[in-house]
Amino acid sequence: MEELFERIEQKFPGFKNQIKGASTEEIRELQDLVARPLPADYLSFLQLAGNETGELFKGQGLAWSDPETSETYPLLFDFTINAVKKHYRKITGKLRRKERLPHQNRFNTDFLCIGTQHHSEDGGYYYLDFRQSSEPPVVNIDAYDEITVLAATFREFILLFGFQGRFKHLI
Repeated sequence: MEELFERIEQKFPGFKNQIKGASTEEIRELQDLVARPLPADYLSFLQLAGNETGELFKGQGLAWSDPETSETYPLLFDFTINAVKKHYRKITGKLRRKERLPHQNRFNTDFLCIGTQHHSEDGGYYYLDFRQSSEPPVVNIDAYDEITVLAATFREFILLFGFQGRFKHLI
């Protein structure tokens, strides 16, 4: 991941000044919440940009249209460790209250949330999907529990979606 971020810095000088890594304590807290080890590339990402991702996922040019009001809203992506921890705390609180959630039995076993997409209260979530591989693909699970594979690996996900896909030639 460090080598990839060096390449990004070469193309976008100042990028490394925009990002801020998560602390060891913050990462340990996330590992406790998810009850599983974090894959090496994702762990490295958190260490480098877990608290601030800079321009990495901004400006995707994507929008969501509300079918009831025809209003259009930009999709806001959040891959920070705080967004992920907030997601798991929300789930944990609902499970304690015995409310049913989609995938509630799989969050700590098959899927690892790595980011959120805010366009409505339900939003969408990005996960590493461990159901078939120890090198998990990145998937999106939307508010209707539809699973879409976005990239074969976390590194590929950054190359495809970071900086509006300007690094996909490195795949």
